[in-house]
Amino acid sequence: MTVTVRTADVPDAVLALAGLDPIHYAEAFRFETPAIRSPLEWSRLILEGAPPIKRLQMRAVWTGLGIRLAMPFSSGQVLGWRIRQSGADAVVLGVRAAIGLTARLVIRAEPGQVTQSMLVRIDRDRARGVWDRLAPRHRHFLTELLDRDDLRAPTG
Repeated sequence: MTVTVRTADVPDAVLALAGLDPIHYAEAFRFETPAIRSPLEWSRLILEGAPPIKRLQMRAVWTGLGIRLAMPFSSGQVLGWRIRQSGADAVVLGVRAAIGLTARLVIRAEPGQVTQSMLVRIDRDRARGVWDRLAPRHRHFLTELLDRDDLRAPTG
């Protein structure tokens, strides 16, 4: 199956949902899918359903940034990211890193497409340099993470 993950503009509604002020970095990626799932179900499939090597890489980077992840399998979290808000149209996941940044992952599900947005607030100067180096790799990693056949399979 040929799938295209596209960059997208971060909608104003997502910026508001993130609850970060100011926002120093924002990115969004969108893919089309016939599958119908709630935003929370999408977040679990995208993150927890990722191939084991991808999950290991994500957790290693997050740990390196000093992110204190929630306990696996505890309620109120997705792959260690705390669920800040969950609704019919979007789920907001959040973490805070010891290096001095706060991040939000917002996943929106609309008929025929899913959009994943990442928003970052830099809380300390030292985090800016780290994020500036990490962001290009993050975009590449996320494109690969979202370019999976299991995200396109119809539900039902």
